[in-house]
Amino acid sequence: MLYYNNNSPANPILGWFLVNWPVAILVGSILASTVAAVDSIYTARTFDRLQPAYARKAIASASELRSRIESLSSEQEMIRERANISKEATMMVSGLSQSRPIPPKDILRMSAPGFMRVALNVQYQRGWRLLNPTRGNLAVLQTFISLFVASITLIVLLMLTLASKERSVVDLAPAVEALKWSIIFFAIYPICYRYFRAEMLYITETASTIGGDLLSTLLIAASAYFVLTIDPSIQGPISFLKQAFPFLVVIGPSIYSSLAGPLSLRSLIGIDSNLGSRITLAIVILLIGMLVVASTWPHHKGQKASSKQHSASPRP
Repeated sequence: MLYYNNNSPANPILGWFLVNWPVAILVGSILASTVAAVDSIYTARTFDRLQPAYARKAIASASELRSRIESLSSEQEMIRERANISKEATMMVSGLSQSRPIPPKDILRMSAPGFMRVALNVQYQRGWRLLNPTRGNLAVLQTFISLFVASITLIVLLMLTLASKERSVVDLAPAVEALKWSIIFFAIYPICYRYFRAEMLYITETASTIGGDLLSTLLIAASAYFVLTIDPSIQGPISFLKQAFPFLVVIGPSIYSSLAGPLSLRSLIGIDSNLGSRITLAIVILLIGMLVVASTWPHHKGQKASSKQHSASPRP
């Protein structure tokens, strides 16, 4: 917890946040809802948001196109095959209208290249009612909740950064520790999103609004930097590396996928993953979760000591 020893913060911005924090949260929710709305209008939903029949068709089409490409032996042949698939899809959708849907049975009879181009186009998804209404709305809600939590995390980061410069602050360590793990878990998103985009672009063309993986990576990197600069437990190079290690563990796969290509993670989080790798990944996540709980669990002795120091501090 934060203790100010009965003194008002010297920074007026921090003072405003402490008094008007509900307004800050409301502003964060407004920004989150705006971005979620824009994303729902301009970004296509994933297969699991489609109507069941279209979702099954999308999975089968993706598998067919991937087999066509990967059955070839050389990289040049694969590139040519992807170009041929793109031409087939372009020719097939050239005579279609996004505002005039064709019958569902004709949609399900479309060839794999044409269907994938339609299924991953937001205009066709909306105009042809390919989306399951409930799942589509839940996707928007899921995006809003994720962005809302992210906005609160950024607000807390700003407050802690300002509070770290206050002389009257007694203990920032518990809040910084919780914030650190929040950012680390958010850092998993760019890895998964980058892999999904790469897997789709491997077989067809698809578009995104703002490049969610790039934007989130920049924000996460900046947030990690500020968290490490205000962490009171860092007293030297060794403690810095200790606190930075969890960030490196999460950022490592992003760097690796950037150098080797996002599809290099296919055997771990993609279509080539097996039961063993999934169980291993689940165990690792469970262990990390236990570590987070252990490191952020309230320590009553520390709280009592802080409370005693707080009560013993002189009043102005």
